[in-house]
Amino acid sequence: MRKLAAAVKSVEIPAEHAAVEKPVRDSGSPPQVSSLRAAQMELTRTRIREAASRVFFEQHYDRTTMDQIAAAAQVQRSTVYMHFKDKTAILAAIVEDYLPRARKVMERLPGPSPSHTEIEQWIETVAKFWRQEKVAATILQEVGREAPGLPSLRELATELYQGLARNVPAFADLDEALVELSDKRSHAEMLIFQLTFTCNQALSRSDKQHVAALRRLTAEAFAVFIEKYRPKATER
Repeated sequence: MRKLAAAVKSVEIPAEHAAVEKPVRDSGSPPQVSSLRAAQMELTRTRIREAASRVFFEQHYDRTTMDQIAAAAQVQRSTVYMHFKDKTAILAAIVEDYLPRARKVMERLPGPSPSHTEIEQWIETVAKFWRQEKVAATILQEVGREAPGLPSLRELATELYQGLARNVPAFADLDEALVELSDKRSHAEMLIFQLTFTCNQALSRSDKQHVAALRRLTAEAFAVFIEKYRPKATER
């Protein structure tokens, strides 16, 4: 018997008949479940952001509480904090959503040296965009007046300038932190302020002659800036 046992032990089992180790199955959620949860979380985040936009618009950013945002979104306060640590984070999400569309309309300014008529036509386009984006545009304008140093608003300003610079080189380099460009940046900020004021007036006033005069004056201001800061080598 001992000889038989030893003989059995010495026999090699062919590789094709050897036991194959089965991989350990992942005990986590199936991929489709994880994807569904991620989609649900994104929907909740969007719901909170849109609710916050309405509340910010109706009663101002500074006077809005996280409890009010939760009530408007019809979620628990803890759910709001699960997605956003504070109001500043919600504002940043509003900017992130608004920014691509705002930059796109800035890029429609003809270049490199548009005529007054072309600038006025572009201002009309911006005014239409402002009407469509009334809630976000108004919120960002109000917050910008009171807290211009917020990172999300600085990012928005940079994107707007880069959009303008796409066709008009005079708006280039405004995102550079150079002392010699401080006057140019201040001049550009005044232009944006004047543009938003004109768009607000176009939205709220029925006096078409008044709005047309504002549009003409704003176009002239843009023309002065473009001529002043136009690179010397740029030809019309």
